[in-house]
Amino acid sequence: MKVKAIFLQCILCIGLCAFHFNLDAQDTYTLKHLKQGDGLTQNTVSSIYFSANGFLWFTTEDGIIRYDGAKMFVYNSAQNESILNDRFRNIIPSITGNVYTQSSDSKFFEIANNKLNPLGQKHNLGSQITGILPQKEVFDNFSEKFLFKDSNQWGIVFPYQIFAFDTFNFMVLSRKNILVFNQTTLKQQISLPGHGKYAIFQIDSNYYIGSDNGTIYYINLTKRKLEKCELLCNKMVEANLYKGNFFFNAAQRNTYLLGNKNVYNLSIQNNPQSISINYVLPLPIDRSYIITIASNISGNEIALGTINNGIYVYRKALFSNLDINPNFSNPYNAITIFNKGILSTKQHFFKDNLAQLYPIYPKSIDINSIYTHNNFIWFSYKTNLFKFDTLTKKTKLLYSFSKDVSCINGRGDSLFVGTNSEFSYFFKDSFCALYNSNTLPKNGITAINFSPNGAIFFSNCVGLFKVIGIHSQKLFVKDQGINACVRDIIFHKELMFLCTYGKGIIVKHKGEYRKLNIDINAFLSKSHSLQIDKNEHLWISTNNGIFETKMALIYAYLADTSKYVLYNRYGTAFGMRTAEFNGGCYPSSAQDSTGNIFFPSIQGIVRFNSLNLAHAIELNPIYIDQIYLNRLPIPSSDTIVYVSTDVESIKIKLLTSQWLNQADFEYQLIGYNKNPIRLLEADDVISFTNLPAGEYVLNIKNIVGLNPSRYPQKQIRIIVAKHYYETTWFQLLIIVFLGGLIFAVNLWNRKMLLKRNQTLEQTIHNSTDELKKTNEVLSQANLELNQSVNVKNKLISIISHDIITPIKFMAIAAKNTFKKDSNEELSQTLYDIQQTANRLHDNAQNVLNWIKYQNNLIEAKKTNIALYPLVEDLCDLLHDAAKANNNIIINEIEPDEIILSDGVILGILIHNLLSNAVKYVKNGQINISFEKVNNQPVLTVADTGMGMSPSHFKRVKSIISKTNTALIYDSANGNALGYIIISELASLLFAEIIVLNEVGKGVTVKLIIP
Repeated sequence: MKVKAIFLQCILCIGLCAFHFNLDAQDTYTLKHLKQGDGLTQNTVSSIYFSANGFLWFTTEDGIIRYDGAKMFVYNSAQNESILNDRFRNIIPSITGNVYTQSSDSKFFEIANNKLNPLGQKHNLGSQITGILPQKEVFDNFSEKFLFKDSNQWGIVFPYQIFAFDTFNFMVLSRKNILVFNQTTLKQQISLPGHGKYAIFQIDSNYYIGSDNGTIYYINLTKRKLEKCELLCNKMVEANLYKGNFFFNAAQRNTYLLGNKNVYNLSIQNNPQSISINYVLPLPIDRSYIITIASNISGNEIALGTINNGIYVYRKALFSNLDINPNFSNPYNAITIFNKGILSTKQHFFKDNLAQLYPIYPKSIDINSIYTHNNFIWFSYKTNLFKFDTLTKKTKLLYSFSKDVSCINGRGDSLFVGTNSEFSYFFKDSFCALYNSNTLPKNGITAINFSPNGAIFFSNCVGLFKVIGIHSQKLFVKDQGINACVRDIIFHKELMFLCTYGKGIIVKHKGEYRKLNIDINAFLSKSHSLQIDKNEHLWISTNNGIFETKMALIYAYLADTSKYVLYNRYGTAFGMRTAEFNGGCYPSSAQDSTGNIFFPSIQGIVRFNSLNLAHAIELNPIYIDQIYLNRLPIPSSDTIVYVSTDVESIKIKLLTSQWLNQADFEYQLIGYNKNPIRLLEADDVISFTNLPAGEYVLNIKNIVGLNPSRYPQKQIRIIVAKHYYETTWFQLLIIVFLGGLIFAVNLWNRKMLLKRNQTLEQTIHNSTDELKKTNEVLSQANLELNQSVNVKNKLISIISHDIITPIKFMAIAAKNTFKKDSNEELSQTLYDIQQTANRLHDNAQNVLNWIKYQNNLIEAKKTNIALYPLVEDLCDLLHDAAKANNNIIINEIEPDEIILSDGVILGILIHNLLSNAVKYVKNGQINISFEKVNNQPVLTVADTGMGMSPSHFKRVKSIISKTNTALIYDSANGNALGYIIISELASLLFAEIIVLNEVGKGVTVKLIIP
């Protein structure tokens, strides 16, 4: 028992660590070191200036450099022919807001519109100018008078510093005095307190002079004297100050001091003679190398210029990195808010409001999840679930599972615990119910949360599940059908947010799951944790930084999916040590009551306050850096560009400050491009080639941020000149020329038209005569054709009455005579005559039907036909012929079968089918049947004869398939004439004929009548 108690005490002291972080802690900065090879040709920086629009300027021995936060541009003799000397000195803001710099040959240049513009003026005081300049004209007059007239009168041996405090008034620091001037008039002199080096600087609206022994004096212009100041700092700071190095940033009124290891600035406390020395940041190198310091007006960026070591640029970090335990390398931390502090797992100790509660033993204990409520902490160690009372300092073992615990969350007295294969419910620390399923993967439950209406959800790396009931110590769960690795679940009003690893962010809205669009780089596809701040902004941790969007954009997307959700991305440029975050524990994010949000990264916990990030993504204006026509730079204009006819290519180089966020340009040349075009991420040049003549408007946007209405825009008119052939006067000349040409052509055409009309009239006359003759010939041919048709019709009548009738009479007479005469030889002869006459009758009848069909004399007229009597009459007609061949004809058709068809044509078809069977079958049986197949009437004539020979069957099939229907050819041998008639007449009924032949067994013919 004693061993167990010791073990539990060790478990009690698991890796939990809670901190209460002071929100007013010292600012932290990120550092970028720019040196030779990063755009610098050498490493000595003598002067620094931050322009109001976000650009950093600094001077070197090889020119003056403009830095936009990402790229450098060097102004020197190689880039600008107006620069004769590449060694630049101070950058000097004036009291009027203009900014100047000097080259070592004393030539002045103005920094304006993000460019360096030569002024063409010189004076020999350039090396003595520090601080800020008075009005340029005032300074020029003063320098001229000082050099040539009054320097000895004023007692100025060497002007160490010239410092202006308004447009016309300035101070000159000499070896012994401070001289105050109004333009070129000396107003007063203030003696220096002793020998040494001094520097004039300014704090707020007060002026000071510092000595090389570290003493600072207030310049009281009213009393015309110096008053010693009290330095408010501890003795250690004062002892470590680098005496006499007062770095005054003239444009922003900031003054800095160096210590042995740190940078300090000066501020006024209570009165002008009380000066506080404040820590700013640590020195990156030995202080002896630093020769200049400057900051922008907000103090968010500070730059240090050095001798032979380039320039160091610091940016105030908007994200803090919390080293809960810098010696512990495991990056996975579950974090939560507890008593206004951050409770974190996998640490060596536990703190609450800066009071250490207990040490941790052993140090290797591993925890994946944590949950707090009131004064209690629930945590897990491997398969064990514990509860720690922070008041009594006692730990209680609640339960031991079969698998490692991966997730804990609760509400009130209810506690839910997830393992690698189980989901459990506890009430008042007692086990109540369990859900166990093989569907839970080995890595266990990843998140547990509760909807506003009390529904319980949990997730794993195969989907999302909802608890639908608790009964008999069992939890009943329903799979929500989300095939994704869900890492976090949160709720906002009626929305459920699922943070997935692999599929981005999924939102459940009105019972439907929708996937939000992700960023252009697809970083959001691998997300870990979610937090919604008090400003209704959604924050997402990923493997590539923290993303921000607005709930308003999400609701707009859910209402109209044609819209899209915008995101801001925050990475290492904002102060994070790394942009790689994780969600391997639960919970993996937290938010306190003051708005601080915490996400664990692989190098510690990152903290930020969303209220401080409202303007973090600056929407910087777009500037035109340079315009090139045919690759040659032209004087740039921000509003209009004129393009002559000899210009083939236009290039416009863009510029914007990128200190905190890279520009994302989109442009459209209205009148040329149908849709906006997005520049490549690393590209800042817009190019056009061979633009047609006309006027265009180039619209450029920097599409960064969450509010498209605030995107910076820039518009430039581009006027492309017309070629001579596009001008109005040339077009008028062409019109006149074409008008004259048309007039001449019309005259010539008129003349040719008259001639052509005469020829045409003669041709028409000749053609009319020929047409008359042709009509006469056609009339005669038509008369002859009618006569031929009449003859043919008479021939048909003759065949019908004068040939077929006698033939039929001969057959009947032979038949009757055959019955009366008993002479065997005569009977045989009469029988042959009868058979021949019958066959001749049938052939003649078929020829007659075929002739009628070819002359369109047979037309289908459908009526209701009783099929049985029709077939029965035909059977009677062929009864004797069948009997002669010892055949039997059987009519199997039902008496009540009625079909819609043409009785005459159908009778001819059936007669021919029966006649063929009667003629070629000996001692057999012929069956006629009727049925409906697939609602289609089918008449079948089947015999039990010997069938057709293959060659004859092939000929019959070719006749039916319409590949061979020539009457003369087919009847050459007296065969298949009946099938020609059957095929032709069947087409009148749109009927289909199917002939089945089996040699030795007979022929079956199917007539499908639609």
